Amino acid sequence: MQDQDPGLDQEVKQLDEDGDVNHLKPKSFMRRKKKELVVAPKCDYCGERSETFVCTADHLTFCRIQYVGHPPIKDCMTDYYEEKKNVQKKEKESSLWTQQKVGFQNEEKEKVLTDRKTAIRKLDELKQFLNKKKQASFQKRPS
Repeated sequence: MQDQDPGLDQEVKQLDEDGDVNHLKPKSFMRRKKKELVVAPKCDYCGERSETFVCTADHLTFCRIQYVGHPPIKDCMTDYYEEKKNVQKKEKESSLWTQQKVGFQNEEKEKVLTDRKTAIRKLDELKQFLNKKKQASFQKRPS
């Protein structure tokens, strides 16, 4: 009990004698003002921090500054999705262009292979090459 404050013992004795608790409370009691929580996440599109924001199902946050009854001043979510659509359109167009280009190249190859004389000549060259390779492999084997 020596660790406790001696003034506290006197207050407890007064409480026991008087039965009044009011003398333990401070005379002027002022509550502290709680700090307001300000949530300002970072926008995934523009990178700014804003108190007015929108979250999507994909856990993306976008800033959106708008007054009631008026169109939004800044709406990063619509900008993000419009840009995404434009990129997808460009990718589709480029893939169609490459498909058309590949298809055009395939048609040229088919034309070259359809010539009967060149096809027969190439087959003969392949047969000769394979025969030479076969003979060379037999000669290298030790008996």
